[in-house]
Parts: sequence; C-alpha cells; structure tokens
Amino acid sequence: MDYIGTLFSRTDNGKVSQRFMGGASKKRCNFSADKTGHIIMHACFDNALSNGVKFLMDHELLDIGVNNGKCEGVVLRNIQTGDITPVLCKSLVIASGGYTRIFYNRTSVPYISTGDGVAAALRAGLGFEDPEMIQFHPTGVANGGTLITEVARGEGGYLINNKGERFMKNYHKKMELAPRDVVARAIETEIREGRGYGEGLGAYVLIDVRFATPHYFLKI
Repeated sequence: MDYIGTLFSRTDNGKVSQRFMGGASKKRCNFSADKTGHIIMHACFDNALSNGVKFLMDHELLDIGVNNGKCEGVVLRNIQTGDITPVLCKSLVIASGGYTRIFYNRTSVPYISTGDGVAAALRAGLGFEDPEMIQFHPTGVANGGTLITEVARGEGGYLINNKGERFMKNYHKKMELAPRDVVARAIETEIREGRGYGEGLGAYVLIDVRFATPHYFLKI
C-alpha cells in the first residue's frame, strides 16, 4: 500500500507511523490520521483505474446468473436510471460486505451492509458457512449512528457504565484494547445487566476520551 502511494501518517524520520489497535500486544497498525479506511479505499481505487480496471458506478447487484450449475454472470440495476443490465463473466468474486445492519441500534457499520450479496449467493445455490460469525466494531454513536474510530480506545479512551466504572477490567486483561468481539460482548453484557444508560434498544455506555478534550464523553 505504501508503494502505490497510500498517504500513511509518518514518524519524524519518515517511516510509516503505527499505533495500538484492539487485540494487539504491540503498536503495529499502520494508519492515516483518522481517515485510514477512506485513504486506503482511494489509493486502491486510483491504482485499479491506472491498471485498466473498469468500474460500473451506481450499479447494484440484483442476482447471480446460473445456468446448469455454472455461474454465467450477474444481473445489475442502474440506481440512477433503473435500467436492468446483465453482465457476463468468466469468474465471479462476491465482495459485498456483511449484514450487520440487521442489528440496527447495536452497530456502527454502514447502512448498505444489508446482506444483499449473501442473499444472492444463497439464491444461486452456494453454501454459507458460519453465518453467525459477524464482526462487530464495538464503538459507534448510540442508536445506529456513525463509527467512533478504534483510535479512541487505541489512544487511551476507556469505557464506563452508568456507575462510572471502567468495566472492561472485569472482562479482559487488555481492557479496552481487547479483541473487538470481547469488547462488543462486554458492552452488551453491561447493558443487559442494567449498567447501561437509557432503556431498551436505545441503551448505551460511554467512552471517556478526556485525554483528548477535557471532560468529553461520547455515547456508544
């Protein structure tokens, strides 16, 4: 990624800067300020364009075309015009994201993570292994909102419940830097056992980032 021009943050001596992320024992996560995903996406997109990759922008997958058990292509819809377009292919890779949006108030993934690609694969007769293995990014704005970057925890932010306790000490020795699944389950456990703020699907805990801004809390 560095060689194709990704704008990583740098140390004083010009090397790619690294920081802690959940589940890691050392600083080994390359980053680009607070826009890492955005920067990587554009670097990959630019590199693909420069190598002749063709993109059908504003098209969404409707179905996979299967003939006698063989994948022949896909059926797309142009979301600008409504036109239905078949596209033939020799091989097909489905990289359509997950379906964590079914957990509306308990996830920070994009609204487009609806599982349409998974559904199309199932309709085409493909097997689906471990459907319960969904990755949650633990921290997002309460009630189905935007992602709160993992940097908030990686740089020293900590999670507190309605008793003002830093509860991650009860779940993992690395506390907020535990793996994402551990942190996500810990937050949900605190809420289910009555130590969250709010009620029902609108309940949440807080992330304390006063290390960055005096007395600043975010609902997650």
